[in-house]
Formats: sequence, C-alpha cells, structure tokens
Amino acid sequence: MSIRMELFGVARLRAGVAETELEAATLGEFMRELTARFPQLEGEVVRDGMPADGYLVSLDGQLFLDDPEVPLRDGAKLLLVSAQAGG
Repeated sequence: MSIRMELFGVARLRAGVAETELEAATLGEFMRELTARFPQLEGEVVRDGMPADGYLVSLDGQLFLDDPEVPLRDGAKLLLVSAQAGG
C-alpha cells in the first residue's frame, strides 16, 4: 500500500525532503521504512520504529497515531510534526 508522509521542522531538515511516499501496511512498518530510507531521522525524530518523544504522527489531519499496529489504507496521508508549540 502506498502511503505518503509530509515532514515538518527538524524532520524535514534532517531528511532533506518535504514529502516521501513508502509502501507499508501499518504505522510501525511505515516508520521502519522511513528510517531505512532516511537513517538520519533515527534517534532524535524516530526511535524504535515510532515517533520519538516530542513528535507526533497525524493520519489525514484527523487523528494522532501512537500504536505501531494501526493499519494504514492505501493512499493515506501522514504528517510528522513536532509536538512542541511556539509561543
């Protein structure tokens, strides 16, 4: 299944891209594929196949996901954002 992710902030700077598309059936699989393609994300942005502390993944701008086993549908759009808000 083809899943697209838009990256923001530090994640975008580290990966060097604003968006990527990967094949994955679950959130955990997607995050593992993401760090395989962009190993520079491992540690600060992604840790152990999930967003690191301070990062969130949104599905279609509707839900925040925190379960690696959550299934993803073909064509889903994920956003990887910092959970910290400026003020």
